[in-house]
Amino acid sequence: MTECIGIQPNEVGNSATGCTKPPNLGQEKSVPGQSRCEGSEAYYRVIALCGNYRVILCKDAIQWIIQRCIRGRARGAGARWKALRHPTTKSVLIRDWHELTALPLPPEIDKLPAKIIRNAN
Repeated sequence: MTECIGIQPNEVGNSATGCTKPPNLGQEKSVPGQSRCEGSEAYYRVIALCGNYRVILCKDAIQWIIQRCIRGRARGAGARWKALRHPTTKSVLIRDWHELTALPLPPEIDKLPAKIIRNAN
């Protein structure tokens, strides 16, 4: 299992599932060294990370995104994350996770609300 953000498997997280806890779990604002680009390895709103897959909250907080790690092939390119699905309900997120990854469901997903609730700004 290859991790894309420098965390070794099971360094932090659940040894039974092989999923790791993202170092920035639950952060609302980016800090130096983190990115606001959703495809970045250093994106600040990572919810769950398991193998080459992760779930993030989109930058506008209107949907979750299931992503797969893509290793850079171009000179100087690092790992990038490709969006695969954009669910707005937890049930669809869980279904899509199982369809796409064949990996156990990360425990952080169980803690999510039933659906994305948009702020009325």
